[in-house]
Amino acid sequence: MQSPASIVRTKIAPQIVERLREEIVTGVWAPGATLPANVLSAKFGVSHIPVREALLVLESEGFLSLAPNRMAIVTEPTIAATSDKLIVLRNLEGLAAELACERATDADMRDLLALQAQLEQCFATQDLAGYHRTNQAFHRRLVDAAGNQTLSDFHQTLTRHLEWARVRSGIRAELLQDAPHQHGQIIDCLRHGQGVAARRMAEEHFAAVSEVILRGLREQKT
Repeated sequence: MQSPASIVRTKIAPQIVERLREEIVTGVWAPGATLPANVLSAKFGVSHIPVREALLVLESEGFLSLAPNRMAIVTEPTIAATSDKLIVLRNLEGLAAELACERATDADMRDLLALQAQLEQCFATQDLAGYHRTNQAFHRRLVDAAGNQTLSDFHQTLTRHLEWARVRSGIRAELLQDAPHQHGQIIDCLRHGQGVAARRMAEEHFAAVSEVILRGLREQKT
């Protein structure tokens, strides 16, 4: 009989990646903590090979660094690296909004409007967890509406890289006052096919979010 933490033996390494990423983000593993491969193998009930594969993925995403002795160490997101990634992600989201003005389907618009309504409800009731979950879903759906798989792949990768920085910055502990209104403005641009305006609004919105993340990380350093 498998233990509760055991991994189902299909696509083992990706499952370990998802589990460890979530544990790092939620603070189970703090910055500076070491993740011995033998401990993880026992924890998940798997061999060292998929554990090693998972650690390499998490290193590429910035969650871990691998020491010369191959010991995995949980990293602390740096302000410089986070700033660089935020700049790229801001431009990706702006491009996604512009493309969505041309390519969004009726189904895309229905989903975005539904997510916007949920976001406003979460904001009104001060539902922090629901707000951030819905906000992420909105941005993901906006990127999907752009109909560009390459853009979507890069966006997803960078979003994963920045998840740790978002949490460490404390952004999940607050509601961004202008976010629901800014989302509504982006939707209005999509409705009217205003690609340039949509891109500008999406980039301005993401720049505001970026400033909150970077400010939170700076405060962590003081």
